[in-house]
Amino acid sequence: MVFFSLMLLAGTARAQSLIVSEGNVSYAYPYDPATTMTYGTNTLTINGEDYDLSVLTSITGVADQTLPASVFVHYSGASATVCISGDLRGRVSASISGANVTLTDEQESIDDPDIAEVTYHLSGTSTDGSFHQVGAYKCSVSLEGISLESSACPFEIENGKRIGILLADGTQNTFRDGANNLRKSCFWVKGHAEFTGAGTLNLTGTQRHAYSSNEYTQLKSSFTGNINILGAQSDGMNIDQYFEQRGGNVAFRNVVGDCLDVSATTDPADELNGQIIISGGTLDCTASGDDTKCLKSESHTTISGGNLTLRCTGDGSKGLSVGTTVNEVGSGDLTVEQDPTAASNERPYIYILATGDEYVNPLDETDTSKCRGIKVKGNFTFNGGTIERDLSSTVKSSKVISVDGTYTYKTGAYKNCSFSK
Repeated sequence: MVFFSLMLLAGTARAQSLIVSEGNVSYAYPYDPATTMTYGTNTLTINGEDYDLSVLTSITGVADQTLPASVFVHYSGASATVCISGDLRGRVSASISGANVTLTDEQESIDDPDIAEVTYHLSGTSTDGSFHQVGAYKCSVSLEGISLESSACPFEIENGKRIGILLADGTQNTFRDGANNLRKSCFWVKGHAEFTGAGTLNLTGTQRHAYSSNEYTQLKSSFTGNINILGAQSDGMNIDQYFEQRGGNVAFRNVVGDCLDVSATTDPADELNGQIIISGGTLDCTASGDDTKCLKSESHTTISGGNLTLRCTGDGSKGLSVGTTVNEVGSGDLTVEQDPTAASNERPYIYILATGDEYVNPLDETDTSKCRGIKVKGNFTFNGGTIERDLSSTVKSSKVISVDGTYTYKTGAYKNCSFSK
């Protein structure tokens, strides 16, 4: 039967790819003269890769062209299918249990431009599914209209290298975890994530954080899409090393902890360790819990563009919290500056609503924290842009910004607020 199907394919002029299936896992080869196929009594060999004929479930021709170094994962209810380009056979392996997919890249971690970078394309819907990538070489993940709920963690990258995350233009991509999630977040990246694309990512962390990465997270200037944190039982985004936003839109809602929390790693030599850098895009945050922050950096924060809306409504909450204590982790300085040649919509704009009361730690009543729009443990340099206090704020204009170190004003506009020591 396999031989008969193969002969039929040979006469199908419109076929662009040859799909060889072993149950829910298949391999795709370009259907052209360069593709060689030989077969024996028990094996079929395609481009040097052997297939056990007793395991094959189908061989078909399709009109779509094969993309090299690609893996396609499609979810449908309680099941999932995986299609791996033939050039990755022997390198990328798949394990499927229901709609839970684990893909392992056996490529060793070496810096070689000749090694193909794998792209994982995710689509479909499951209310009990997950995606788990394991490897030690950089890769990309393209979210192409996927909705995954899981009793555990629906999205895991266990890699440690650069992970490109593309939100395909116009797509909605949704992830929500469940009570058995032992990971740090609903969308968990071990590695440094770089976002591009014009789609939307919706995340809900029902156990801890909604999003986390153990190395930097960067929203590229080519990222024009949206990241919506719809809920988190702890931080909305919890990031080690640094967070950099050059484009895109990020919104936080129903977050119990901090909206964005950036911590320094244990290696002081790591680049931009513990920092927040914002040069474009929008951030819309509400810190409604007691003693929480909209944006929190353990070290420096630099804002040279973008539009930030910071609502501090919880007792002792902060819109922007910079540094831990003076002279620790680089002292925690804040710089708000602008490129004088930038258009008005590219200059930094920080809008603050501060309505929280003083927070008193129930375990130690001497431990108190006051609501502030901006709290800087180190130095603050204001060199362009606009900082505006919402007139409905209950925190006085002179108390909205608090600086422990040295304040330096060069240029920029304050609206309805000033700073205090």
